[in-house]
Amino acid sequence: MMDFSVVVPVSENDAALVPRTLPRWLALPADEVILCVDKPASQHLIEAIRKNSRGDDRLRVVEVPRESGWMFHQAFVRRTGFKSAKFDKILTGDIDVIVNENVVAAIRMVGKDNIGIVNLQKEMRSGFFDVVQNSTRRVIRALKKEAYFTGLYALYRPYWLETEDEESAKKIPHPLRHGALQREDDFFVGLASGREATPPPYLGDDTMLKRAMLKKYRVVSLPQIGGVEVRTETDNRPAFQARQAVRLFRDGRTLAYITAKSILYVRGTLLSAYSQVLITKFGTWFFLRELLMLPLSIILFSETLALRALGVPVKRRRL
Repeated sequence: MMDFSVVVPVSENDAALVPRTLPRWLALPADEVILCVDKPASQHLIEAIRKNSRGDDRLRVVEVPRESGWMFHQAFVRRTGFKSAKFDKILTGDIDVIVNENVVAAIRMVGKDNIGIVNLQKEMRSGFFDVVQNSTRRVIRALKKEAYFTGLYALYRPYWLETEDEESAKKIPHPLRHGALQREDDFFVGLASGREATPPPYLGDDTMLKRAMLKKYRVVSLPQIGGVEVRTETDNRPAFQARQAVRLFRDGRTLAYITAKSILYVRGTLLSAYSQVLITKFGTWFFLRELLMLPLSIILFSETLALRALGVPVKRRRL
């Protein structure tokens, strides 16, 4: 065993995943594995955990009550697990992930050389389009020489406690509720009247945690695959894509960027929602002009990526 804790939130709806994924979490050389469940946990969920843990005495179930101050309950559940852990080195992920031994590399790095978080990559196996996304992500990682930040990572608790912005974390909305964008939404009413209005764009609790950590400590994203996600990931769900479109619009991303992202990740709702935002904000003619410029923008960006991959020093263009 190694001196680290595993923290995994498990909701009442996740009981069917437990037989498939819990044994792999327990196969890791952790000193303890904490499953954070809602309080009170149902007998059905507890029985699924008991049956598939096979008497492993490293397993600990922590029941977490609802906390009215938190908008996104899972963010509170995960953080309760962090505080309950025996060790300062913590590996966290979700119960829909089948993990592998690559995660041990992340545990060995946190807490050293000013590193607060080490993130690992995930692949998906929930449908046909996942094959396309897995492939495009590998290509993009290779071309950009960058790894994605995912929800599978190790952290060093003292650094997290020092940098955590708990008040902001409490305000994080549920990623899949109130996500669809409609003409009558306050956001579009605000755009039409020339002001920015609610709803705010979604920013995940893991992303907020990472941004807070970066103010003082290092965050490392490893290229290794640390697990396989067996359920449709949140980023691919239509409600989340719509909220992401709002965030990317406010971040100043162009139609060319959104189009490329939508094609590469097979996210049609992202493109349609962003287009709706552009039309509402700037009008149909502006949108059509941007549409006509798409091919040139994508060609120039692709050329830059190819040259940089070949080692040619060219200025990086943004879509």
